Amino acid sequence: MSALSIGLSSLLTSQRLLALTGQNIANANTPGYHRQVAELAPRVAGSAIGLGVELKGITRAVDRLLDDAILRNRFAESGASTTLTGLQQLEAYVAPGEGSLHDALEKFFNEVERLTGQPDNLTQRRLVLAAADTLANRINSTADNLKDIRSALALEAQSHLEQVNDLAKQIARLNQQIHGSAALGDNPIGLLDQRDQVLSQLADVIDVRTIPQGFGEVNVFAAGTPLVLGSSAVTLEARTTDQRISLHVAGAQQTLDITGGKLGGVLSLHNTILPGVRGQFDDLARGLIRQFDQIHATGVGLEGPLQALTSQRTVGNTGWALDDAGLKFPPTAGEVSVTITHLATGARSMQRINVDLETQSLADVAAALSAIPHLQAVVDAQAGSLNLVAAQGFGFDFTGNFSTQPDSQAITGTAAATFTGRYGGTANDTLEFRVIGSGTVGVTPGLALEVRDGAGAILRTLDIGQGYEAGTSLPDVLGVRLKLTAGTLNAGDTFELDVSADPDTAGLLPALGLNSFFTGDDAGGLRVRSDLLAHPERFALSVSGQPGDGTNLTRLLDLRTQPVLKGLTFRQSIEAMIGDVGSQTQNAAARQAAYETLGLELERQRQSISGVDPNEELMRLVQYQRGYQLSARFIAAVNQMLDELFQII
Repeated sequence: MSALSIGLSSLLTSQRLLALTGQNIANANTPGYHRQVAELAPRVAGSAIGLGVELKGITRAVDRLLDDAILRNRFAESGASTTLTGLQQLEAYVAPGEGSLHDALEKFFNEVERLTGQPDNLTQRRLVLAAADTLANRINSTADNLKDIRSALALEAQSHLEQVNDLAKQIARLNQQIHGSAALGDNPIGLLDQRDQVLSQLADVIDVRTIPQGFGEVNVFAAGTPLVLGSSAVTLEARTTDQRISLHVAGAQQTLDITGGKLGGVLSLHNTILPGVRGQFDDLARGLIRQFDQIHATGVGLEGPLQALTSQRTVGNTGWALDDAGLKFPPTAGEVSVTITHLATGARSMQRINVDLETQSLADVAAALSAIPHLQAVVDAQAGSLNLVAAQGFGFDFTGNFSTQPDSQAITGTAAATFTGRYGGTANDTLEFRVIGSGTVGVTPGLALEVRDGAGAILRTLDIGQGYEAGTSLPDVLGVRLKLTAGTLNAGDTFELDVSADPDTAGLLPALGLNSFFTGDDAGGLRVRSDLLAHPERFALSVSGQPGDGTNLTRLLDLRTQPVLKGLTFRQSIEAMIGDVGSQTQNAAARQAAYETLGLELERQRQSISGVDPNEELMRLVQYQRGYQLSARFIAAVNQMLDELFQII
């Protein structure tokens, strides 16, 4: 009977091997399927001949180290691919070309250059303002696009997070089933393949690590935090703080540092890459605002000095010190020069107010401005703004134009002094004019005026005695021209003139948005003042107030080539931003290509070990079929032998 038993064991084993081969062939294209391998062993029971063959078990053809490498590469490639897609979308928004930000900036400066030939031309002024409005709109639209991308990424992150939680629960359930099957002595090969497939899907979304446990279970970790422990899965949740998305285990405070998978790529784009680009756009917008507003605020339009003005930028509390008031363009300690003009006569007086950030509030600034004759400053506490109003018949500006006459109380003689011109010095100063000798202007020999700067250095000595024609301008001192009427002057008489090279050394005017060119304080809110677009005559291109004066226009045009943003011009800043996005895109593309190449090689190696080769399986099929046939013939031979033996008996 042992011979029949041997044949039967061989026959049954061959049947199971044929079925196993069919299983492999049937799943040759099934994702995640590992080729199944039979473990055969001789049946023994102390006999030298033995009892045939037995199927000890069926295992999966697995290289655990290789599968772990594939898992790691999968989440790395998925994260790089997600980042690359986002960067390519971003690159399309900032790329140079017709209608781009780069193009809008160049067109604006081209229009400014055309206006320099005729600063009072209203048509060309409109073209400049329209070009500036296009530039602002281009910055706005790009900022809006970045905002829309971030909003979409936030939704995508939530979707990926829900997928992670669902896949973690699936793995936990499969762990439980695998454990139960293994504990009963069954072979849960199919469940193991299912779990590996779910793990692969999970690695596509988040960076994971696995640690094998007893009874076929695996623990799964994400960013070093347990995601699945045996048959239990934790739930992850997203929180948004300061517009940044962070991931946490539900109810825990510790942040998970997710760097791989689609979720890692989305978080990188949302939390780091896009805010970095938006920050560059905001820096550009704020640079434009600071520079343009500083220039525009210190000029006047074709209508001349202002009669009323309201600040465009507000403070959080009008009673707080300026450095705590929430200004987006914080001023510095310095001074502001205010020129008051009598509209009927053109006579001017210039006074300065000091700005101290630590001790002065907006209300204090208003009080200092109101102390200037013919000017009233009123704070709107509810709006957080400052309103300036000139007295009837007067106007004000921040051009820094000096007073046309000194204080007459400082002169004991009968001659009167009048100042004209434009100060050409490099720093704010106070010029002192001291009379040398006594006598009659234009008559007394040796009568002179000694001009000193604020440090006491003599700048020039002016001859006002015999030979000088009263009422005519004397040689200028740093652009300041003086003329004296006929009359007397006494030795030691002095009078002073405050002069300003920079009317706003504190940066208070752009900080508050007084006579600004733009409104808003970042890329999303940047706008050209609507009243300027409607009234181009208010475009403050002049300093002197004369129609042909384009001093501020020249200063605007100079911004084309001046390094104003971290040592870069506006154009260079845009090009650097575009280059930075392009560089990040190239790096992401290189990483994605490298991971893809590695993934293909790892998959090739996995297929060589775990994959099903139909040709090899067909060879095994023929082998097992022949084994089955031989077993059947063996049994038939044994049966024939027994029949003959029984006939003899």
